[in-house]
Amino acid sequence: MRKSALIFLTIIIVVVGVLVYFLQDRFIERAIERTGEAVVGAKVEIDGFDFSLFDLSCSWQRLQIANPNDPWRNLLETGRAAFAIEMRPLFWGRILIDELALEEVRSGSCRSTDGSLPVAPGEAAQPGLAEKATRAVNKRITELAELDLSALARTFKIDSLVDPQMLNSVQGYQEFTSDADSTFGHWRSQFTGDSYQRQLRDFEIEISQLKPDSVQNDVVAMAEMVKKLDALYQRVTQLKQQIGGQGQAIKNDFQSIQTRLSGLQDAVQADIEMAKRRANLQGLEVKDVALALFGEPVIARIEHILHYVGLGRKYLPAASVLLTSEEEPNPPRFEGQDIYFPFHYRYPRLLIRKIHLSGMTAAGDSTRGYALDGQVLGFTTEPPVYGQPTKFDVKFYRESSNQYAIRGVLDHVDAARDSLWISASQIRLGEQSLPSSKYLPASFTAQRGSFELSGFFAGDAININFGFQATPVTFRYASEASGKIESIVRSVLADINRIDLTATLAGRQGDYALRMGSNIDNALSNGVMSVLDQNFRAAQAQLETRVRASVARYRSEAESRVQAFRQGTLAEVEQLQQRVQAELERIEQYKKEIENCIEAEKKKAEQKVADEKKKLEEKAKKGLEGLLKKKKN
Repeated sequence: MRKSALIFLTIIIVVVGVLVYFLQDRFIERAIERTGEAVVGAKVEIDGFDFSLFDLSCSWQRLQIANPNDPWRNLLETGRAAFAIEMRPLFWGRILIDELALEEVRSGSCRSTDGSLPVAPGEAAQPGLAEKATRAVNKRITELAELDLSALARTFKIDSLVDPQMLNSVQGYQEFTSDADSTFGHWRSQFTGDSYQRQLRDFEIEISQLKPDSVQNDVVAMAEMVKKLDALYQRVTQLKQQIGGQGQAIKNDFQSIQTRLSGLQDAVQADIEMAKRRANLQGLEVKDVALALFGEPVIARIEHILHYVGLGRKYLPAASVLLTSEEEPNPPRFEGQDIYFPFHYRYPRLLIRKIHLSGMTAAGDSTRGYALDGQVLGFTTEPPVYGQPTKFDVKFYRESSNQYAIRGVLDHVDAARDSLWISASQIRLGEQSLPSSKYLPASFTAQRGSFELSGFFAGDAININFGFQATPVTFRYASEASGKIESIVRSVLADINRIDLTATLAGRQGDYALRMGSNIDNALSNGVMSVLDQNFRAAQAQLETRVRASVARYRSEAESRVQAFRQGTLAEVEQLQQRVQAELERIEQYKKEIENCIEAEKKKAEQKVADEKKKLEEKAKKGLEGLLKKKKN
């Protein structure tokens, strides 16, 4: 018994010793610090950590999270915090915290030690969502051409810009004239107008010799004349068809020539535009001013947002990523397989149902710091297990001054779908520096400003909309205006007392585009154009006049060729067609007159026969009556 009791006592002592060792405050504290450092990428330090095994309560006196971009300042610092851990999930390695209150939350406080972590060598990671989008917008900035308005102060030598022999329209008119001469010459040689004229005169003489009046009382002669008119009509019709066939071909070619001549007007306009391009007078386009002035600061803020979205994607994985990582390879044939049931009671590995935030930034300096108030709901490292998105709503504010609000939803239950809304109002801006430019201001001063941002991230798709307003605004320049263009630009910007800026970053699968616009773009475009409109339009008109004058001689020559053909061969064709038609109508008229005469003679003959028949009948009747009287007597 003694030996068994000693063994049992020894086991109890060992178990208690192991528990005491692993549940030491220092051990748990270091485990939490290492976990936080893995997430943030900078040192995480906890002071005064205490863990009670009896009621599973935890607390600390101070928490410092170093800023990875500025290791000598804290990204976040809190005062005392206390919370309780639920016991039952601990049996399956799950940590559930119902409510956590963080007080005296501060940001930007100075550190006494360097908060950076040693850089461990490793394989280069594949670029994530933030890296791809940042790379795309930075490329847009590097490709941005510098605003150049110097061409507006130049004078132009029109003679050096317009060479008549190099104009496409002049060459077109020359080619047209040559082709028109060839076409018109062909038809002048092929169209036998003199032959048609002789045939037509012969027909006219032959028709004139036919006199319907001379045969009005002779039916046989009239019938012969009708036959002659029919034969003559067929011959004249054949002549009409010959003239019409050639005439239609001539008209078709002439119509093509006219269409080609009209089309050369487009070539003239194209030469005018070409001359404008050579003189850089195609139009003054002022664009991308907002991108040049505000692109870098806006992109820097978008990069921060994308960075934190990337962190959330990394440490709050979606179900698709989580389930893929837990897949087991198929076992060898005829061997057993372990089946895992990882979601015990649907508890995630870490879940804090509610986090209350309150505190002051700037290391508690109430004169410069911001009050912080907010909450985080459903913070977990395994959203697919918890089945609900993580939500947060935080406000930073200073009394009667800057007001910030951040609200978001991190929905990683299935696929990663994140939403973010940030707004700020009553921001004290003061003087803000701008990128250096030859014509644009070096800085601006504004009393108050506001901005709003909405971001939606679904998978690798991004849609961020940003708006910024500042008023009243005063622009400052690095030096005095040294030329006409600088004076014009500054006079335009002097009338602007407000900045309205919009920016959009959208795209997917690495194809992201940044678009920015502002009232400064519109003001510069409209203002500079209105100031320089008179000289600009005068130069355009001068170029256009010179081009049209250079083309006028060749156009006039081409039009004269067309007009000559219209008044010559084409007019002759139309005249012959009219004369042939007139003779055909004349033949038809003669034929109709003779046919009327034949019909009249026919009626006369029929009437004469009827009269003779009647006379004979009366004579026979009288003779019969005389015979009857003789018999009676």
